[in-house]
Amino acid sequence: MTTNTDNDVPGMDVLGYTYNIFGLYASPKATMLAVVQDIVDFNNNDLDDSLLVTQTVDGVSYTYPKICMFQDVSTTRCNTAYGDNYQSFQSAFSSTVGASVEYGAFSASLSSEYSSTTVTTSDRQYYRLVDTYQGVIARFDDTNNLTFTDDFSADLNDGGDDLDSIKSLYQTYGTHLVTGLILGGSVTASYSASTETYSSESEFVNEANAKYNASVGSVRLYTTVTSADSTYQSDVEQDDQIEVKGGTAAAQSALINDQDWDTWAASVSDNLAVVDFLGDDTEGYPGLTPIWELCSDSTRGDTLETAFYELYSPQHTTPVWTKAPNSDGNTSGTYVLGWNVNDDLAGSEYESRIPYMVLTGFGARIDGNDHVTRIAVQVTDLGTGDTYDFVKGDVTTFMQSDYEQYATVPAGCVMTGIALREKDDNLADMTLYYQAVDMTERNTVSVTIDGTITRITGGLLGTNIGSIACGSSAAEQAWVPASGNTSVMTGIQVASSGQAQSFVTLNVYLATLYLEVDQD
Repeated sequence: MTTNTDNDVPGMDVLGYTYNIFGLYASPKATMLAVVQDIVDFNNNDLDDSLLVTQTVDGVSYTYPKICMFQDVSTTRCNTAYGDNYQSFQSAFSSTVGASVEYGAFSASLSSEYSSTTVTTSDRQYYRLVDTYQGVIARFDDTNNLTFTDDFSADLNDGGDDLDSIKSLYQTYGTHLVTGLILGGSVTASYSASTETYSSESEFVNEANAKYNASVGSVRLYTTVTSADSTYQSDVEQDDQIEVKGGTAAAQSALINDQDWDTWAASVSDNLAVVDFLGDDTEGYPGLTPIWELCSDSTRGDTLETAFYELYSPQHTTPVWTKAPNSDGNTSGTYVLGWNVNDDLAGSEYESRIPYMVLTGFGARIDGNDHVTRIAVQVTDLGTGDTYDFVKGDVTTFMQSDYEQYATVPAGCVMTGIALREKDDNLADMTLYYQAVDMTERNTVSVTIDGTITRITGGLLGTNIGSIACGSSAAEQAWVPASGNTSVMTGIQVASSGQAQSFVTLNVYLATLYLEVDQD
């Protein structure tokens, strides 16, 4: 019998630690600080013997703190996430472990699995699975009775309620506590496919499961697709090499290179790894618990939760009007129509959300005199993910049929450019340019915030620039984002001239996305 004690017990370098949920998924590399006192003492070989317990799991003896529970489930589970766009996929993925945030959760893992080109491709759907073998549950017996380190307890419960103090708290400790893990072996695979090829979630997932089974040499997931069917080989893209945790290095190599599931599976029990978090639906024990739920006072907890969404949601700097290269630069006049977040949301119910509002859609109509008579914008709140439609001109409510051209960018993306062309008294051609909101694409930039020049963590846009063309790609006025662009659109002004019989005005209201708190 093998005996593992003290620092050799798997999971003790993750359980009871605060966690960076914007980094790697279920990885010791994303832990920040151990804040549960018994875990700290255990890892320092300083926990009293009376607070230890020994248990044999699948032939291996483990000694660990009594506040923990090791449960040999000796079974398999598959944690999956699906989304019909990248934004909904990210949300579904993070919510499986109770860490749902609108943007960026586990972005360090996801960005390594899905390329920026894939993410910004419209009409794309996503599926990710974590297939766990020989699972052992490691969790706290009761999260309500944990004793925290003195520093963490004081900072959590007695720290300042102002945003700067809470920012410091999150920068020091992270935002969540790891309270439940799955130990064992796992295989992670990520897939994507066109929504045109697979019109339903079940059809796509069925094909992806078949491709996964083929890649590991074992029928692990249910599928009606047989080996004689080959459509999944080309239509379902595996977006990165499968990731294997647990087992020996030689067995992992055999699984990846030779599809040898059996050899790898046999090596797992003596070589357990942290492979997954407990999900919210696993016996009611979450894998990640927000630290605001650990506060001794609910009012303090509410304050920390509100600040979390403010600090970790992308917002934009004060926008600046910029004219397109061929624009006449007019900002007012009878035939200039425009909309922008600062002027048009001021005094409205959305005023407090202005820093989070960006353009994600646009449409217009031109009359028989070649004048733009109405425009529509779709605006997305980057803090909540909610979208809103606003109009200007000779209509007061939004109906898509009122516009000769109207389009929106894929969910999770923002408008970064636009091109327009008039022909035969119509908006004949329009192209929207967009980039994905990407928490891993950030750098330090100098910007003006509230009249003060400061350096911030900014950018937050994927490097790939996508486009949606309505009509042809021809344009009379265009603002096309250059490679490395970090500006988003928060407003637009347009005008078309009967004399010129073309668009003559295109001004864009540009800003830089940034975070109140760095996620590194």
